[in-house]
Amino acid sequence: SIDLWKQGYGVLLYDLRRHGKSKAEFSSLGFYERHDVAAALNCAIELAPENKIVLMGVSMGAAATLMASAELADSPQAEKIIAVIAESSFLSFEHTVYHHCKLAKIPVLPFAPVLTYLTAWRMNFNPSHFDLLAALRKIPYPILFIGGTEDRRMPTETVLEPLYNAAISNKKSKSLVGGASHGRAYETARTLYIKTLTDFLATLEKN
Repeated sequence: SIDLWKQGYGVLLYDLRRHGKSKAEFSSLGFYERHDVAAALNCAIELAPENKIVLMGVSMGAAATLMASAELADSPQAEKIIAVIAESSFLSFEHTVYHHCKLAKIPVLPFAPVLTYLTAWRMNFNPSHFDLLAALRKIPYPILFIGGTEDRRMPTETVLEPLYNAAISNKKSKSLVGGASHGRAYETARTLYIKTLTDFLATLEKN
């Protein structure tokens, strides 16, 4: 955020529910957090109504940002949004439960379906409604996807590539940071990361 501020961009940082100083009974891994993204957007518009806005999130924050972006596309605030940046998002709630069961060497059957159902039931949402691939088919904005070549939680081949392919925007881009693990692209290659973001944003300013 400091690096972007130095480049002349205003940055609004906020804590999603049950993170940092934000309170909540539980985290929903991005499903209800999409409302936090919308609230942050409204705050940014109120603080600087003349500004155009880029929505950005990492990991669960990226999932929440993509979910929110799909819904905001039909809102009065839509004209304020010029792009979305998503780093290390997952494909869907169901897919990430299955994948993390494999990573933890927990038998996918019967545990993954049970965990998916019980967690969604506890959080009061339908797993089929938490699908980032479906969300991307509703997002008209330019999108930059960022991933790490060493991300085992959200692998490039099985997660980032399908997300990129699902995006309907004709101004989509992707960037892989060599050696970066999950959500660590910035820490791994700070200069490259900021250049990737500012180059992407510069293309928007030219249009």
